[in-house]
Amino acid sequence: MKFKLIRQLLLMSQFAIIGFLVQCLTFTFLLASEVDAQKNKSIENIYLTLEMKEASIQDVFNTIEGKTPFSFAYKKSIIEKNKKINASFEQESLANLLRYISQSTGLSFRRVDETIQVNKKNSSEPFVEEFTGASADVGITGKITDENGEGLPGASVVVKGTTVGATTNLDGNYKLSVPDGSTLTITYVGYITQEVVVGNRSVIDVQMELDATQLKELVVVGYGVQKKSDLTGAVASLSSEKLNSQPITSLEQGLQGRVPGVHITNNSSAPGGGISVKIRGVTSILNGSEPLYVIDGFPVTGQSQFTTNPGRGLESQSGTDYTVSQNPLSALNPSDIASIEVLKDASAAAIYGVRGANGVILITTKRGAKGAPKVSYTGYTGVQTLAKNLELMNAQEFYDINNLLASNNGESPRFTGTPPNDMDWQDMIYRDALIQNHQVSVSGGSDAVQYLVSGSFFDQEGVVKE
Repeated sequence: MKFKLIRQLLLMSQFAIIGFLVQCLTFTFLLASEVDAQKNKSIENIYLTLEMKEASIQDVFNTIEGKTPFSFAYKKSIIEKNKKINASFEQESLANLLRYISQSTGLSFRRVDETIQVNKKNSSEPFVEEFTGASADVGITGKITDENGEGLPGASVVVKGTTVGATTNLDGNYKLSVPDGSTLTITYVGYITQEVVVGNRSVIDVQMELDATQLKELVVVGYGVQKKSDLTGAVASLSSEKLNSQPITSLEQGLQGRVPGVHITNNSSAPGGGISVKIRGVTSILNGSEPLYVIDGFPVTGQSQFTTNPGRGLESQSGTDYTVSQNPLSALNPSDIASIEVLKDASAAAIYGVRGANGVILITTKRGAKGAPKVSYTGYTGVQTLAKNLELMNAQEFYDINNLLASNNGESPRFTGTPPNDMDWQDMIYRDALIQNHQVSVSGGSDAVQYLVSGSFFDQEGVVKE
């Protein structure tokens, strides 16, 4: 009898332990299911009961992390340690709870999947944002191929208007989660950018098209004309449209700041004065560093100088004449230029010898085209002014400062009596100067003959009075 009772107690204990384990597993499964369900819900649909009394911001974050699958990401420097929150929420959505905290603390919240990012709030930024693939995102896969159907590695696939995107792998495949109703922008070097509406598709394959305008663009080099796609030398090209996008008086001004490795400075402020052009720095101290210009195949040196004489009115008091630097290319109208190429590597010296040691600038002028006569006009008129006048003393101030200096040195006043009339020599020397440029051209031709005739008028008075 005693053994039967012990056996029954053991069996009941075993059943109790098994039942307890089953309950634990069931509770764990339900809890995990609830957590997984919260992951797939919007924060607008996750409800919490929360009691906050003199709670710090970090305590509130820890409480929310314990009741939800989300974790907060933030810098400790943006959290006010002494800030306390007092509130009571009963089955309130997580989004409204975060809005209350945002309004109380000046923080903004952004939910990205299972992470809630915390930042300082800006006036234009909403209190709470939500970016999650579960709420509205659609999973997209596909392959980006070239014109032959081969995969393009490294192609960029971006959601239009955002920074959300992906890059294709070695086989041209990509995978991306995008908001519903998005448009994909696919780009690859040498190919035309394409835009594809996602719609209700989950697989989007795109075949790219070559950008023929880039690959077939012709570049003039010293030994002929090459396609840009076949060019391997250090050559920079500037078209006529870019050159004349703003008023310029010479082609060097058009090159200034637009061609890498080309440094341009003014040697003289006189109208038509010389401009110094250096390609990849100073190459010689004694022989100069000016490049060689080749205009439609004819070489032209970059600088010329003339010596003044008594007839020009520029001689010095000592009898030594001035040497004035002029720009020989100032007579070339920038509107007549079709393109400019700058040869910066050793190929320039190989073609033009020693004269091309400082680089070569190739200038191709416009030519006529077959068709009816075409008349075109370009021009501009403006006023040049002195950038800044020096602040100088008038006659009375000059008297006072010199007499004060004499007094400090224990001397008698240097000036007595009434000072002479004031004279602002800057007003006597400088003026507002007119600058204008007008250019007219006529072009046309037939199968046998093409022509282009142009004339220009350029007048720059200069801010220094004659």
